[in-house]
Amino acid sequence: MAKKSESESIGDAEELISPSIPSTDGTVWADVSYLLDLTCNDLQNDELIHGENFNLFAAMSALEIMDPKMDSGIVSTYYSVDEAIENGAAPVPLSFDRTMDIQGLIDIMDHLLSCEATWHKGGSLAQTVFSCLYLLRPERTSSHALLHSFSRVIRATCNAVVSAVSDARTNEEDDLFTMAYGLPLKGDGDEKCLSMLHAVEETILRQLKACKAQLSKKIVVEDVEPLQTDLRLEEGFCKALLCRLRFRKHFYHVLTCMRRPQGKGLELAKKHIVSCLSELDSILKSEKFLRTTRACGTLEDWLEHKTTASGCQPIGFDSTLNSRSAAPTPPRAIRLLSWKEAVNYFQKLLHDLDILCSYTLDPVFEGALRFVVDFQKFQPDLVARAHIQLELAFREKFGDIASTSIDQDVCLKICKHILIWVEEQTYWIALRFLMLGFELELYSPNEYCMVYWYINVILIKLAEKTHLKMMLGNDSARRKAKKKKDLMKETGKEYQIPPPVLLLQCYIYVAQGLMMMLASSRNQHTVFPCAGPFNSEQEIFIQHFELLQKASLPNHASYFSFRETTDHVHFSTLAMHNCFKDAQKIAKELQANFAGDPERMAELRRLQQVAEHNDVALSLLCRLGTLDPSLRISFEFIHHPHFAVASVKRS
Repeated sequence: MAKKSESESIGDAEELISPSIPSTDGTVWADVSYLLDLTCNDLQNDELIHGENFNLFAAMSALEIMDPKMDSGIVSTYYSVDEAIENGAAPVPLSFDRTMDIQGLIDIMDHLLSCEATWHKGGSLAQTVFSCLYLLRPERTSSHALLHSFSRVIRATCNAVVSAVSDARTNEEDDLFTMAYGLPLKGDGDEKCLSMLHAVEETILRQLKACKAQLSKKIVVEDVEPLQTDLRLEEGFCKALLCRLRFRKHFYHVLTCMRRPQGKGLELAKKHIVSCLSELDSILKSEKFLRTTRACGTLEDWLEHKTTASGCQPIGFDSTLNSRSAAPTPPRAIRLLSWKEAVNYFQKLLHDLDILCSYTLDPVFEGALRFVVDFQKFQPDLVARAHIQLELAFREKFGDIASTSIDQDVCLKICKHILIWVEEQTYWIALRFLMLGFELELYSPNEYCMVYWYINVILIKLAEKTHLKMMLGNDSARRKAKKKKDLMKETGKEYQIPPPVLLLQCYIYVAQGLMMMLASSRNQHTVFPCAGPFNSEQEIFIQHFELLQKASLPNHASYFSFRETTDHVHFSTLAMHNCFKDAQKIAKELQANFAGDPERMAELRRLQQVAEHNDVALSLLCRLGTLDPSLRISFEFIHHPHFAVASVKRS
């Protein structure tokens, strides 16, 4: 029996479900599981059902069911916060048993840490941090000093993080991070959270000292009421609370210090980061004590899923309570990071912030950009990226233009410097865009020729802009440092091309050599034809480079220019000028210039290996390419992730 087509399967399924229901207040959900099963059976991997006006962009913007960022769900245990409170979901105090009250409070602190880390990693604020009923009704906790101060510092911390991310605009378009959903993100009195936290910390410190004195049978000078009733557990509970409160205090200090203008708070932020990491270590050490005082589940369950150090489920949370503030969608449960995962996340975040605080306060444009590129290799999350400051680089190079009166000529020079720098960085981005296609395996071997042609064109413009920028910078520096006579003497000397420009020239020769080798193979052996069964070569060119074409990067880099450059290339012409030999020569000469830069030295060795192997292959093709039709050419990325090496074999 023949397999039914997609339209036939859908048609059969439509007969089994009820007619469509108009979108009114009485709308109900219909079960379409059978319809989806039939459709899935009829679809292959990477296929998409869509109408005439439904394109890929629309698919990216469509609702994705079960996605934590796009599907909030509508099922809720309680209709409102007030209903949940009336049903006893968030009691104050947490328990009339003082020991259980402290245990429950620590569970809330740990669960909020997991919620906060999950929010940082992309979950919505409504379903993570503000799933805590105590944060939604802050006035209810005023009689519970510990819970009240902790709730306030949590809200203040969330507000500080949202402000940093919003101001930096480092979040993605579809990121829900900065959406507050009308939640009480900032409450009256939250600005006093640190003073409240300090008072609570002092009280617990006195309780800890009194506990130690009593255990050692020393006389207690002051009569301090213990946290709970079991004296044997008092010290452990005091230490567990102190490290959690102190982490909150220092983390809030980190966020506020890093937001001070012109990097004035970075040194102080570094000290608080050290304290945060120390308190996180203490929090981890409290795990054993909290787990032994309360037996909640097996060790295996605790390690994998639990969001508290004790392994117990905290009270006062409902992740579905705020779901009605988002779009009504099918119900879905959000998965929080475990307590251990949350601690690991904050440790990494603090290490990333420490790197930012350690950066120099007098950077230049190139140094700042290089720092951002290197920092990105650590794969920092959104909050860390939001705290990168580059304004300092601009101030260092050009001064505070707004606060000084400058004439028109100086202003024009500054604008010229900025324009050239921006153009140079734009071409760097375009080059990275093209190189990324190799890493993501977006190009087929038949398309390598046009890709290397475009890379070559971009590299030529990049070398021009880099050279011009360096000449302007050197000229300005010489004019400041030397007298006119000395300057006239220096102009008579032979000018040497700067090493960074020579490195770009090495890239140019490698890209040119690969492009010409591929073009010759296509023209003489009819291998690597770019036209496919569905797309012409011109259509493939547009698909790959449409974004660069729209941005005019560079001007006149069209498909017809590509064909004009490559249509008449043959191995006989390549023999007269071997680009790979020139690349080898430059790579060898530059080793002395970059001897102190391990990363550049490694790149030079990779380029040299690519050039050497392709030089041998090209020589063989130039000698035998037109005489031996049995030669087979393939390209592999064995020495460099972006520049291929030709392999020539007989079939």
